[in-house]
Amino acid sequence: MAALMGERRAAVEERSMPVTREQLYEEVWTVPLRRLAERYGVPPSVIVDVCARLGVPRPANGHWARVRRGTEQLRPVLPAVVGTQDVAWAAPANTSWAPGPKVTERGPALLAACRPHFDAGRVVSGPFGPQPGYVRPAKGALVDLVVSRVALDRAFETAGRIFAALASRSVLVQLIRDRRSLSFLRRPDLELANRDEMPPILPERAWIPSVVTVAPVHELWIGLSLFEPYEYCPMATEMAPSSQPTREAGSASLGLVVPSGKLALRAYSPYEGSTWECEWREGELGDLGGRAEAIADELVGEAAEQVRRARSAGLQAASKQEERRRVAELEEAQNCAKDRELSRAALLAMVAAWNTAQGAEQFFTSVEQRLKGSPRGERLLRKLDEARGLLREADAVERLREWSTPDDRAEARRVSTLSGK
Repeated sequence: MAALMGERRAAVEERSMPVTREQLYEEVWTVPLRRLAERYGVPPSVIVDVCARLGVPRPANGHWARVRRGTEQLRPVLPAVVGTQDVAWAAPANTSWAPGPKVTERGPALLAACRPHFDAGRVVSGPFGPQPGYVRPAKGALVDLVVSRVALDRAFETAGRIFAALASRSVLVQLIRDRRSLSFLRRPDLELANRDEMPPILPERAWIPSVVTVAPVHELWIGLSLFEPYEYCPMATEMAPSSQPTREAGSASLGLVVPSGKLALRAYSPYEGSTWECEWREGELGDLGGRAEAIADELVGEAAEQVRRARSAGLQAASKQEERRRVAELEEAQNCAKDRELSRAALLAMVAAWNTAQGAEQFFTSVEQRLKGSPRGERLLRKLDEARGLLREADAVERLREWSTPDDRAEARRVSTLSGK
């Protein structure tokens, strides 16, 4: 941590010196944009704007990847100054920008990478007016710490002890930032206030990280949140003069709802559908860090128990799934046999109807030939046409087209099941 602070002080001194076009031109072509922005304590977008204002050409996208592959890259010439174009730039001395923690940073190193963003964060007002509130960092992809400015140093010290205790057990706390993983992970809301003593805290007042802080233990992820609960102070005169007193509902006494100064660690299951949570709160200031080893043992033991339960539930679920599969296969075999029988019966009925139609047509043809030239033939021929109309059979090809095979019936059943009919 001391080395990190020394680097930050050196960066502040360096950024106070003006940078010429020529110096910036050499730097953007020898140092990646993100590292250069970190050196001057500004976001990368500021370096891009400065290069455009000074007329300094920058490497195109993919330049540094091609350099790592050993591909030779041509550098354009620095153009001459045009008109009243700026020729130098100095980064603001009071800037506090720093890059977020890297994906590879885990355990205690993760805290060191997150600390500058908490130091530079603003303090939001309390849930019931301009009272002392929590630190709100500018970035969301940080470790899950919800504390006030007063408790910030102790919170990082306590988190460092707990993370180190877990690291000694081969458990490195990390941030889950992958969008596909976050789609089935969740971070339950923190209970910062005691609902028996005060109204619930407004959720928009507390900082909410955009990632999930987890400890991978025994094939499971355990979510971690270190926070500072609120407490109710009945005497407003004991608080800072800027604090705004609030009247407790149903009571005539005045009081404040403020961060308590005591820390709490919450461990929870980040998986959807799981409600497991465990919490450790400070009885006295500072005793949570002193329990780091015991907390790490409890987390590892609880994770082992959760794995055992998950495996037991998995075996039961697999058994039920296998039973459902056997039932589904039996139903499918029965349905296939029924489809074959129905298709066969329909086919035989179609053939029988065609044979009947063919026999009737032979009968009508024979009668028609005998009636030719008969004096009473005209009247009988009209009756013959009516008889033919009663027994007229559809075309055999058309009947075959309308006939459903067993596969046709199975597909119709599948569509009907999907549509919910």
